[in-house]
Amino acid sequence: MDIEGAEGKLFERREWLSYVKQIAIELHGKENIKRVPEALREEGFNLRFMTKTDLIKGTLRNGLLHLPSLLKAEKRTKILTNYLFSKKYNVPALSKEEYKILYWERSSN
Repeated sequence: MDIEGAEGKLFERREWLSYVKQIAIELHGKENIKRVPEALREEGFNLRFMTKTDLIKGTLRNGLLHLPSLLKAEKRTKILTNYLFSKKYNVPALSKEEYKILYWERSSN
């Protein structure tokens, strides 16, 4: 879910969460980073922050599954090429405090 800062609004009403088993959310802003995890914990979800390992695994998995699209995007952006030579790739959700990507899974209790 990526709704550019409106995450807190979405969680004001929670009845829809009873239909959700897993969710990934990009949170924007310190208030959302505080309030949304609190709301999800209250609804029985377990939290895990996105890590660099998640990013690498996802890129490899999706790259292999969608190789033509990956090659087309790489031709346009040169992100992987630049990373291989500079070892630098800035992902806001990993490097900035005002952005976080969270993975949630409902407790089996």
